[in-house]
Amino acid sequence: MAFDSKRTPTTLRQAIATAILFGLAMSIFPHAARADFVIPVARVECMPEFGIVTIADGAIRGRRAARSFEDHPDEMAAKYGYYDIASYFILEGENEGKTDPRIVGSRSKPIECQLIDRHVSITLKPDTSRPSAVTIRLSLEIEGVRIIENLIFERSCIQNDTIALVDFNEDGQFILLRGTFDDARREELGAHFVEEFVLLLTLDEFRPDRRGQDPLRPLKTFEDVVESWRLHERF
Repeated sequence: MAFDSKRTPTTLRQAIATAILFGLAMSIFPHAARADFVIPVARVECMPEFGIVTIADGAIRGRRAARSFEDHPDEMAAKYGYYDIASYFILEGENEGKTDPRIVGSRSKPIECQLIDRHVSITLKPDTSRPSAVTIRLSLEIEGVRIIENLIFERSCIQNDTIALVDFNEDGQFILLRGTFDDARREELGAHFVEEFVLLLTLDEFRPDRRGQDPLRPLKTFEDVVESWRLHERF
């Protein structure tokens, strides 16, 4: 699962950690936590012998961890399955020692996981079109079947429509998604509601069946996710 990235300046890592995890870290560790030692990561667990792959958001805390991720992001990804979100950004003059580099683009590379019978391809890519929010988007393909396409994948105090966990198990071909979304149906009550959801799908639902029934489309928006979730909640 090697990821080809370059060393990311500490200033960007601090900014991203602050944007994504400041509220979470301060609420859990109000006295000890510091955003500059919080590393936002995507955790990818590939377990071929069990036929399971899990993708989850998370964070690594501590000075030694921060130093290791800054110096050796590829090795940390290969050894632990932790992908440093900061290393996905391309900076102007990132190798020139600038103290305040500007984000000018992003890099991504598929993360491959070969299970017992199926191949899984995962892509994490920053969305640089939203300068006010650090956003990572997730795409997932299983045995050539696109399941998720560019859905927001992060845990942010300013972003509610997000996927926090994806789990695929070859036993039963189950695909589990967990996350949150803004419930627009309750806006009429004059309050802001964030709904948690757990959506269980199967790989076969994304393929045409023998009766000619249309398969599920790849999940591209949170409207797709919420629609599938409410449909499955009825049964």
